[in-house]
Amino acid sequence: MTRLLVLGGGRHQVPLIERAQSRGVDVVMVDYLVDAPGRSVATYPELADATDSDAAIRIAKEYDVDGVITTGTDIPLRAMAAVAEALELPRYLGSEAAHSATDKEAMHAALREAGVQMANRAVVGNDDSSIDFDTLPVVVKPVDSQGQRGITLVSRRDQIAEAVSKALLSSRTRRVVIEEYLSGPEFTANAWIEDDQVELLMVNDRVTFNPGPSLGIAFQHRYPSQAAAGWIGEVESMTKDVAIAYGLEQGPLYIQMITTDHGPVVVEAAARIGGGHESRMLLTLNRWSTDDALIDLALGIRPTPPPTLPETAHVLVNFVLGSAGQVDRLVEPELTEGMVEWSWYVGPGTRLTDVVDSLGRVGYFVAEAASTEQLVNRAADFYATLELPSVEGQNLVHIPDPALLNLP
Repeated sequence: MTRLLVLGGGRHQVPLIERAQSRGVDVVMVDYLVDAPGRSVATYPELADATDSDAAIRIAKEYDVDGVITTGTDIPLRAMAAVAEALELPRYLGSEAAHSATDKEAMHAALREAGVQMANRAVVGNDDSSIDFDTLPVVVKPVDSQGQRGITLVSRRDQIAEAVSKALLSSRTRRVVIEEYLSGPEFTANAWIEDDQVELLMVNDRVTFNPGPSLGIAFQHRYPSQAAAGWIGEVESMTKDVAIAYGLEQGPLYIQMITTDHGPVVVEAAARIGGGHESRMLLTLNRWSTDDALIDLALGIRPTPPPTLPETAHVLVNFVLGSAGQVDRLVEPELTEGMVEWSWYVGPGTRLTDVVDSLGRVGYFVAEAASTEQLVNRAADFYATLELPSVEGQNLVHIPDPALLNLP
């Protein structure tokens, strides 16, 4: 029986686990959370940190796995590369590339050397006694985290030290990026690399919720992108430059960008498919499974190439934001026209806090339509019907400012 090691058992890894098992592959799943949703669906659930390379190698040897993979997350990519190299398994990502794609200091060095346009930034450590930066405002964030954890927008110099202290709490290596703040619409590019050829899969607007001083929390991923509409040629070129900078010859690539007056600027780039249910968006758009492609890569099988996206399709992922309180029960919404799927992330008894990063999101849904206007209207109408009752009888679904989120 073929065995696949999947690093991580969160909501973004569960579809991958289930797809592998549907193909007759036994899945060894590694996650440090005892209640990780992947634990109930994996063939062999193991309790360990998916970012711990030594633990992952030990488990991989114990089960004599035939491949290793992860999806929708950053730091486990390092352990994935380490396991593949230690056991001489098929791999699309080496350790050096995994480090560059998950450490913002190494990322900036690699991409800048390749001529990729990025914001100015500096990196400071836990022992820095003085912090200075030429321009304000700046964004302060951990070197090695994702999901907008520990991120702060700073507009005054006397706020930087506090923001650095906050970011250090979310950094495994106790390092922090202080980055020039760029104002402009955000978008993301998902790409697939095969035999050194880079193909754009999907370019989406990244609509964000910004409860200052936190910022950049994804509220929607919306296809097709309007922010990148006049820059697709430049996006394709920058995507190829990023792939070359990382030394990628196969596999997924995800790039977050901002459109400035001078064109697109790369914020971050990861060697994975976007973790905001973009895999489900692609499946809705062209029936191409990124999970199948990743499983193939892990097992040394040549993936089926992705088809061209239909020009008339419009799809989005909409996250549901929560408010502080304790969840009493889950209410199943009535699915309206264009709703593809939905789910709550939380359950009865969950205690919520106000949204400061991606952990404050309580659910999501995927919608499709014939136009951007219809798509956004459908999403707004459906969002307004959602109910998440608290034990006090309040609705814990946070309704954001429509103008802030570009909603009608």
